[in-house]
Amino acid sequence: MKAAWLFVALMPLLAGCEIRVDFNPAVSTQPAAPGVETIQTTIVPPTPVAPAIASATPVPTQTPSASPTMPPTPTLPSTSPLPACAQTGQRWASPMDGMPVMCVPTGEFLMGASDADIQKILALCVECKAGWFTDAQPQHRVVLDAFWIDQTEVTNGMYARCVNAGACQPPAALFSGQVEHYYGDAQYYDYPVLWAGWTQANAYCTWAGRRLPSEAEWEKAARGPDGRFYPWGEDIDCQKASYSKVMGGCVSNPTRAGSHPDGASPYGALDMAGNAREWVADWYDEGYYAVSPLNNPPGPVVGYNRVVRGGDWIGHAWEQAVMIRMDNYPEMATEYGFRCAISSP
Repeated sequence: MKAAWLFVALMPLLAGCEIRVDFNPAVSTQPAAPGVETIQTTIVPPTPVAPAIASATPVPTQTPSASPTMPPTPTLPSTSPLPACAQTGQRWASPMDGMPVMCVPTGEFLMGASDADIQKILALCVECKAGWFTDAQPQHRVVLDAFWIDQTEVTNGMYARCVNAGACQPPAALFSGQVEHYYGDAQYYDYPVLWAGWTQANAYCTWAGRRLPSEAEWEKAARGPDGRFYPWGEDIDCQKASYSKVMGGCVSNPTRAGSHPDGASPYGALDMAGNAREWVADWYDEGYYAVSPLNNPPGPVVGYNRVVRGGDWIGHAWEQAVMIRMDNYPEMATEYGFRCAISSP
């Protein structure tokens, strides 16, 4: 998506923020997010494998001087090997981080924005211009092989395990919104990790035995086969997503991952609209949809920015629409989150 509106939207958030680096580890006593089943296993981190990525011009990020210490890993029973994804509703739990992953079966879906979608966005956003959204056109059919997608965004607690294992770097900042100690505070253990750049998101998914989803996989998991506007349908309210109270929504900070079961996608994925924008695997090319292959589009071979998908807690209702595309420098650590995927065996 054209980034003209993004800088303006982020200014109120960044103004006057003070980044303070200290860490207060504690064992989380937060209950599991609604709709997310607690799976228990003994976690034995493998030797981390550094992901191979294409080069990009780095943008300096702020690295905390403190090295986070993860709260003790719970002792949990083992889980079964990853099964074949055959039908909607299948669920598996990753033995590495306990993340529930949802099956997205083989099949076709509508990717991108129709003219009607853009007109709906313009009706919700009087300041918006139609040209901002043409990178999501033409709407086209895509066929994907079966894969699994994380049910929620990766949480602070999950990410801290990767940091503790030496496979991930700490987030570039520890605050979020009005919360000064967001990462490292046990009460936010089950909230989405933020301030990790694309490289660190990729490193986490590699450590966890998964990968970042392709842009096409992300969109199919978010909207299903029928080209819907939001993951759940056509209208938005505070029961379905965490979006800005200032912008007509409900929240002033991120919320616990999986807090909106009514906002589930057709495959059971949560928070694919609202809470945190998410990095995906692809390089960004505003003209890619015009040349994208029908089957399993891999995204551009090279690029400068990586694609970011989904709305967030500081966004308007229209920004939660699942076809909107954004992009940013791979090393730009801002208040983005991510989730992982894994191909079906």
